[in-house]
Amino acid sequence: LAPAREKLYYGDTVVLACPNYGTNSDPDTLPADPLPVPSPLVEWMFNYTDAWTGYLPAGATVQDGILTITNLGDIHDGEYTCQATNVYYTNYAFKVVQVEMAPSTV
Repeated sequence: LAPAREKLYYGDTVVLACPNYGTNSDPDTLPADPLPVPSPLVEWMFNYTDAWTGYLPAGATVQDGILTITNLGDIHDGEYTCQATNVYYTNYAFKVVQVEMAPSTV
């Protein structure tokens, strides 16, 4: 996950990846929950919207199952849900995004 700090500030770019459902572990993903092969289809939802509608806020894109949100602002506050599905299972992972003002450097 990026950035590598606890808080997210206005203007940041955040990168979210679904749990690694393959055989290799990846510490930069949401908590792992093994999903058997074949590899899953990964979809992202925002505040419980239907993945089929394709609704993500402006500045949010998905490529190869990785969600990137650029220029964080108020419209990005909320819960992002990763849905990974194959013929055997559907698993979910959640990440809450809260954007804050950066601390002043006086």
